[in-house]
Amino acid sequence: HDHLQVRVDVPLADASQISVGQRCEVVVEILPDRIFAGEITRITHEADLQKNTLQAKVRVLDPDPMLRPEMLTRVRFLGGAAADPSPDGTAGPSALVLVPESALISKGGAESVRAVRERRGGKGRLHSVPVSVVRRADGFATVWADLRPGELVAVDRTDLADAARVRFTAPEAGQ
Repeated sequence: HDHLQVRVDVPLADASQISVGQRCEVVVEILPDRIFAGEITRITHEADLQKNTLQAKVRVLDPDPMLRPEMLTRVRFLGGAAADPSPDGTAGPSALVLVPESALISKGGAESVRAVRERRGGKGRLHSVPVSVVRRADGFATVWADLRPGELVAVDRTDLADAARVRFTAPEAGQ
């Protein structure tokens, strides 16, 4: 019981709010009146696109002998993370986001994407957003970036200038 861990699926929209070392409260279904202290020990860098989640592992700091593997739990993440989640140590609203590799633009050793912002009526403006690539797999890149959940990014259009006006459409089936 010294190394009891809980696996928790964190919605991608909330993933930027958690970090390794962050304190948690764990409630187990069989002991609903007891709150266990926990700490995030690991955050996977692989998003589950079907569930739209990222998995985190939480170590239970004060386990009870009644706790067993595969028990249902709820985890509440507490504020005041012990570590900054961004890899470059800068503070800010960076989030771990999955983007198509075709959205990445490389210039002078730095990478970025073009986010569609100021959206109104199917139109918007492109804004260059620096990214830090964590992993590439299956045509997608997991990146740290100042992107909002659900924000659109331009793909295969490195020729467009920053602040260019664009009209966006849903991709055709099979694209």
